[in-house]
Amino acid sequence: MFSKCVAELKMKNNPKDKTLMFVGRKGDLDLFSRCVEELKMKNNPTDKTPTFVDRKDGPNLTQRVKEPRKIHNPKDKTLTFVDRQDDLDPVSSDDGCLKGLMSCGHAVTPETLTGWCRSRLDEGDYKFTCPALVNGTKKCNKLWSYQEVRRLADLSPEEMQDFEMTMAHLAVTSYCETQPCPHCKTYVERTDLSNLCVTCTICAADDPTYSLFCWQCQKPWKGVAPQRYRCGNSGCVNKDLQILKSCRTISLPEVRGATNCPSVRACPTCGLKVEHNQQHCKNVTCPRCQAVFCFICLQRKRKCSKTSTPFQMCVSGVAPRQTSIPIWHRR
Repeated sequence: MFSKCVAELKMKNNPKDKTLMFVGRKGDLDLFSRCVEELKMKNNPTDKTPTFVDRKDGPNLTQRVKEPRKIHNPKDKTLTFVDRQDDLDPVSSDDGCLKGLMSCGHAVTPETLTGWCRSRLDEGDYKFTCPALVNGTKKCNKLWSYQEVRRLADLSPEEMQDFEMTMAHLAVTSYCETQPCPHCKTYVERTDLSNLCVTCTICAADDPTYSLFCWQCQKPWKGVAPQRYRCGNSGCVNKDLQILKSCRTISLPEVRGATNCPSVRACPTCGLKVEHNQQHCKNVTCPRCQAVFCFICLQRKRKCSKTSTPFQMCVSGVAPRQTSIPIWHRR
């Protein structure tokens, strides 16, 4: 609605009464009355730049405005739009559309912001930081609150719910191990990461028969407890461990001499399965615990870097396939 209105109207500021005056052709009055129903416009007497209230059609605004003199207050629930390139995608963003100004001072389109946040969730990170480059070399890395991301991102109600559910799940798993009880479906925390036998307190209060289950195979517990590797049920195997033992081998083209490396590794700190995209250097960052380690020798980056560069083969060679998964000892 707003883009149609802008095509028909010209806005002119009256310095005497600080209100917006509208001029246009015949029929503009009807168009203006419809536009007022959709938007609330507020004039900023400091820099004479219109501020647009965060409403449903806010991210689709196409009117061009001057660069604001001050970055908007992150506590303010309004959005500031600027007419400049997308700092997250400067190459393909010269389309003349307004960009939302984030709290860190970088501008971004709703589509680019949505894509970036989705990629972070897919990588297992529920915290959104600005990836824009500062001085062409260093990332901004300022933290964006979910509130400001939600105001600008191009999300349907269903997508917004999916975002929030994924963020909640990732936040919980970053602090503790949880699984749904196979009987009552209540999420249960495993406090002892070396024991597969878990007690569901809900079932224990209602029917003790179903209170114990296997964390690994999700079946009622069978056999003697505690057990670290498997319970007494048939087919109880660690699927992650099976993947580590049978995954294909890869080479890292940009690392000299890096061949026949398992394509999947367990993070040496928390045990999460990690894959290498076969691009850039040999070091990877675990999306769960944020540990940086060498994908080839499985040593932490700071230790591996003492004997080789990120693009050189490790002195100790390729670490063999992992036969156990490290237990994450959270601090």
